[in-house]
Amino acid sequence: MVGSTQQKDKEIQQLLEEINNLKEKLYEKELLFSNMLNGMIAGNWDWHIPKEYHYISPSFKELLGYQDYEVPNSPDAWPMLVHHDDLQAMVNKFNEHVASHGSLPFDHEARFIHKDGSYLWIQTRGEVVEWDKKGKPIRMVGNHANIDYIKSSKIKVQEIKQALVDKTKRYELAANATGFGIWELDLAKMQCIWDDNMFGLYNLPIQKTPDHQTWLNNYVHPEDRHLIGEVIEKVLQTKEKCGIQFRIIRTDGQIRQIKSVVLVKLDEAGHPYRLMGSNIDITKELELERQQIQSHQLKQKNKELEQFAYIASHDMQEPLRTVKNFAYLIDKQYRDQLDDNAGRYLQFITDATTRMSNLVKGLLDYSRIGVEKHLSEINCNKLLKNIQADLKTLISENNASIQFDYLPIITAYPTELRVLFQNLIVNAIKFKKKKTDPVVKISCQILNNYWKFSVEDNGIGIAKEDQEKIFIIFQRLHQNNTSKGTGIGLAHSQRIVGLHNGKIWVESEIGKGSIFYFTISHNLFNS
Repeated sequence: MVGSTQQKDKEIQQLLEEINNLKEKLYEKELLFSNMLNGMIAGNWDWHIPKEYHYISPSFKELLGYQDYEVPNSPDAWPMLVHHDDLQAMVNKFNEHVASHGSLPFDHEARFIHKDGSYLWIQTRGEVVEWDKKGKPIRMVGNHANIDYIKSSKIKVQEIKQALVDKTKRYELAANATGFGIWELDLAKMQCIWDDNMFGLYNLPIQKTPDHQTWLNNYVHPEDRHLIGEVIEKVLQTKEKCGIQFRIIRTDGQIRQIKSVVLVKLDEAGHPYRLMGSNIDITKELELERQQIQSHQLKQKNKELEQFAYIASHDMQEPLRTVKNFAYLIDKQYRDQLDDNAGRYLQFITDATTRMSNLVKGLLDYSRIGVEKHLSEINCNKLLKNIQADLKTLISENNASIQFDYLPIITAYPTELRVLFQNLIVNAIKFKKKKTDPVVKISCQILNNYWKFSVEDNGIGIAKEDQEKIFIIFQRLHQNNTSKGTGIGLAHSQRIVGLHNGKIWVESEIGKGSIFYFTISHNLFNS
């Protein structure tokens, strides 16, 4: 009987040693995933120190027999739950953790008081995760583990082993869910241990973990290999966790960006003997960040160009007016003294300055598109009737016909949309065929994500090779045409359509008229 008891005690002692070894490994993973592992043991806690707010999970309160509302989330509440003989030791552990700036772990076993007056042995672990500039703790997170069954030795050895296996599996499931790869490096042997996620990061079959040098030479990008040595040296010197970002080369040839957090494990003498860490692929996140930065830079550059165009074109108006006025004064005061050639030259100057003034005005209008934009609901039928009224003289002089019906009510930028329709209608009338009354037909289709408008005319048409040029600013195809224009109207139109997350294009044949198509997004409020 005595021999049997001694054998039992020996088995329990061996098991406790296994538990301590496993606790060391699990502790490092807990620190890496403290926010992710909430509620996976007996309960978790989150202490916002300056705010005097100490969250205690309902599961832990329930373990002690309390409803959530019965224990306030306050730093004054939890000391009332700890046995008075164990409280000071727990406080001392916390002070040591803070004084070492996290190098010494906060890991303590204490008796907690159940609502019925009994006691439970609880292991409390945590880490300060935020510090202020003066090195004072701001926030601390951790968890509680129920170890009463181990302390009381009332549970079978096999059940203890199974509980540890189950807990380890839960950690592995949590790591797999986040995509983190966990690794360890024995500093004496320079041998690595990887979990399954690490093999997935490198597109490797799950097999024997490659040694440190093989991993470094075969899978780390040559230009980033020096970073690995630098971070290891830094962690060993400071004995604090450190982050690193580097590139890897997978077996399929893909180059991926990896973010890693590295921790050091110290022996009883305070010497490093093991490194541990987590790796995660952040390639997609970095690409998204790069695109966002480029988008911001592009918007900023466009804004600067708009401001430059506005200032430059505005400043050009004054000297143009001066030239035009002096040409007028010379013509008026010295007309009798000038010959016919001089009169023609003055007319050339007047015409040129007028055209230049119109170009500058067009540039000003172009730079203002979208500057003060406000979305609103627009009845396109009413909008086109208003445009017809404004163009009454032009329509009448050319005996033009504008036809439309059943156009939708859409969300758009009203001023810009009006300019868009007006530009296309004016162009359709302006570039009419000789001895043919212009007819302009406007219609709309409803697509999944867009309104698709068409503006069709029976004018002179546009050659296929010129159909992309017409949207270039100041581009005119009909230099000898008697109609007036700056060549900026369709550039305006293209920019306005872009403002509505759409596109504009033309289908046309010489002598057979043109159809201009443009789209307006349904989802401008979300853009």
